[in-house]
Amino acid sequence: MQQSDTGNSVWGWMKRKAFNWMLRKRARPLWERPNLTAADMQHLVDQLSKRLPARDAMPGRPEFIPQHCEGEWFEPVGIAPKRVLLYLHGGAWITRAPRLYRGLARRLAQQLEARVFLPDYRLAPEFRFPLGSDDCLAAYKHVLAQGISPLQFVIAGDSAGGNLTLATLLRARDEGLPMPACAFTFSAATDLAFTGDSVRMNALKDVMFMPKAAAYIQEFYLTDPSQVNHPWVSPLYGELHGLPPLLMQVSDSELLLDDSRRFVEKVRAAGGSAEISIWHDLPHVFQVAKFLNESQASMNQVEAFVRHITTSATSSKETATAPA
Repeated sequence: MQQSDTGNSVWGWMKRKAFNWMLRKRARPLWERPNLTAADMQHLVDQLSKRLPARDAMPGRPEFIPQHCEGEWFEPVGIAPKRVLLYLHGGAWITRAPRLYRGLARRLAQQLEARVFLPDYRLAPEFRFPLGSDDCLAAYKHVLAQGISPLQFVIAGDSAGGNLTLATLLRARDEGLPMPACAFTFSAATDLAFTGDSVRMNALKDVMFMPKAAAYIQEFYLTDPSQVNHPWVSPLYGELHGLPPLLMQVSDSELLLDDSRRFVEKVRAAGGSAEISIWHDLPHVFQVAKFLNESQASMNQVEAFVRHITTSATSSKETATAPA
């Protein structure tokens, strides 16, 4: 699915170009810094997050997952929730941006009429693989343990969180846990070896990352370089049968474009249902920038996908259980 440019007004085009310019100036140079540290990465994320409205930083209702991590619940305002979303934030497995993701969680709660759980999973390099992945699986089990019907349960994430979303699905499937109704990702990293052609083809187009970022991320996240091909690190290399319907959104100018394209192709080859939506000339995880026209269009697409799947699943169950 090739998504048309929804920021086709002059004002929409100007906002997109200005945002891309700012990220190219502020984010890309980070990867040229000698002896880059996790603290350097967190500092950049903090600086970028300050551009968002202060109200987006308001926390949700905290809830602790025993022996793992804390999370926050976000409720839709003025609407009875119809479903539950487990959302796994991005940040290269290394950084956190509460202001950024609390705002996104609130938007998703309202748009999807959902209670949203946002776990604060442990981060590298202090806590390397598989500890963050363990926390995400624990969050998955924690949500299910509250009596949530899998037919109204959705899992999603962006970038590293998209990676963790897919890894969590593989782990949950292999443990025999119920699958959610569906899943969606924004700019998911599916191949931590960074072997996709788009890593090379978009090396100059991507306004946030350059190929040398791969070495830093692998160094900080992994305990051993050989883990790069592990399915919980690079879900692209896993067995992809038995997954729920999936929607993957990505930009055509990203290094990670082929991470989504190849994952969708492999899910389909395994007999699953997967869609890809490719957006034009937008930055990595553009969905968090709610001032972009394309960001709201993306939310609308996710809403249509989630509503269709969860409504169809519920209707099918009601038909199957109806008395003859």
